[in-house]
Amino acid sequence: MYELIKDLNIHAKRFLISFIVVYCFVFMSLYVFKPEIINQKFYLPFIISFCLTFLWFLMNLIALILTSKKEQRVSSSDALYEKTALLSIFVLCISMMVAYYYSFSFTKFLRYTFYYWICYCFLAFMIGVLKEFNHSLKNNSKQ
Repeated sequence: MYELIKDLNIHAKRFLISFIVVYCFVFMSLYVFKPEIINQKFYLPFIISFCLTFLWFLMNLIALILTSKKEQRVSSSDALYEKTALLSIFVLCISMMVAYYYSFSFTKFLRYTFYYWICYCFLAFMIGVLKEFNHSLKNNSKQ
């Protein structure tokens, strides 16, 4: 097993570590808001957490790619997975705190958390489009 991980390139290792860290937080939210699932079959909570983590991580990765400039994507691609994991953990912790305080159910917690991320992705996309439009206007005015 160690040889398999050792042979991975640095991007795959960073992705794997970031994914596992986010997975732990999603599993923790599953444990806090839906503890009866933990007592089900052994593989059920792990599969649910994996699917939610994959979807959550993918949404955050897309949002970060949309907000970063093209020039920065090439130079800062090494830190993209770390930024994605930190952003995911931050939003999950805040969402868990609010949902626990207001005694939300697990489905309501998921609904609100993903709803806020969809809004964030939309805003990030719009900001990215506006930045590109503003940049192209500046280049056209210089010529």
